Amino acid sequence: MAALTGRGPFLNLLGKKRLGSLFTYRDVDWGIPMIGNPIARSLARGGLSNIWGASCYPLGTHDYGLWPLGNDELTPHYAKVADLLHLNQAKDDLSDVYPTPGRCQAPMPLNERAHRLLEHWQAHRSPLRAAGFRFGRARLAVRTSPTASGETCERCGLCLTGCPYDAIYRADWTLDQLRSSENFTYRSGF
Repeated sequence: MAALTGRGPFLNLLGKKRLGSLFTYRDVDWGIPMIGNPIARSLARGGLSNIWGASCYPLGTHDYGLWPLGNDELTPHYAKVADLLHLNQAKDDLSDVYPTPGRCQAPMPLNERAHRLLEHWQAHRSPLRAAGFRFGRARLAVRTSPTASGETCERCGLCLTGCPYDAIYRADWTLDQLRSSENFTYRSGF
């Protein structure tokens, strides 16, 4: 209730750890002080991307309402981000609501339970669609093929506690790429 009255965080991410560590939030009150409505913030290299779960969806067409930009203006940018993240996505019934920008990388393999659930939904697709339900595969920013140093998803199930195989996209991967450009300077401690 505190979040609804503006007196508490809507999502309390401060308990969300990466591999048991709270480094993502270290010194935020000193470095990014907040008065009033608290929000999740981070000074860690890679920021809050250190603790996200890899789920990555564009805005749905119904989300644009009062925005000054529409889906048509943002689609090319969504495609570039999807390619940057090597987004695993499939064209499926969710594409009606959440478009699949960029290349469609092969989606992650399903475990047996998820495979049965998807089959069940497919078997009942018509009545579910008639009732307004859409279903499909998750859109995930996860490495599914090994990098030069071997990082890839091993399907260990620890995604929401921090990937021990460094397979979930983090913004510091892009930072590392930017640092190789002569037109980019990284200044730590800010």
